Amino acid sequence: EVPLHVTHFSRSSRGPYHGGARPMMALLEEAEASGLEVTFDTYPYEWGGTRLMRLFPSWTQEGGPDRLRALLADPAQRPRLRDALDASAAIKGFTSSRPFWDVRLTNFRRPENRALDGRTLGEVAAADGRHLADVIADLLLSED
Repeated sequence: EVPLHVTHFSRSSRGPYHGGARPMMALLEEAEASGLEVTFDTYPYEWGGTRLMRLFPSWTQEGGPDRLRALLADPAQRPRLRDALDASAAIKGFTSSRPFWDVRLTNFRRPENRALDGRTLGEVAAADGRHLADVIADLLLSED
């Protein structure tokens, strides 16, 4: 008899609910149809906040920060990171990593990166002619 409120409902759902928000919405609608009081909120704007590392799969962080730095810095691992980012987008229901191009960058510690503040990953990738995974890896390394 307790109402349910889902906070930060996201169209880029994770876990077992691949394919966007539809499977999650179906669960909420079923709960409501069964008599539960169900509400949710979401960010209706692009200025949310998270870490760039979130765009890579969890295996990239296995072994801790030193292993992560080595992985990101190893040119032989870059194809694997590119594939992982593209696969992550596909799991979220996208056909390419292109939607990640809209991720806006901010909060840099290093002065050399501050010129990127407010730009999107896609803008940086397009300007440099690089894959998003390379942009992310280089920024993570630079910012430590």
